Amino acid sequence: MSKHIIKEECEDCGGVGSWDSTPFPNYIDCEHCDGEGEVEVILTEFFVTETYVVRARTIDEAQDMIFDDNIQNGVTDYTMNIEPNC
Repeated sequence: MSKHIIKEECEDCGGVGSWDSTPFPNYIDCEHCDGEGEVEVILTEFFVTETYVVRARTIDEAQDMIFDDNIQNGVTDYTMNIEPNC
């Protein structure tokens, strides 16, 4: 039995399929959903921490600018850290 990789997507799940030329020509056997049309997706949680400096007169003003996504004087010293929640 010989399988040949083709550049087609499964109509059900969008995964890359392959076809087996032995029983039927162009028989698509999706390697992601095995022809079932459903793929079990495993999601991972991540902790995302952003650190940056904003210029404001008070803590409340700085907090309002951040919550409203309207930082008037720009951002400096921006860093981001992403870690999996294991």
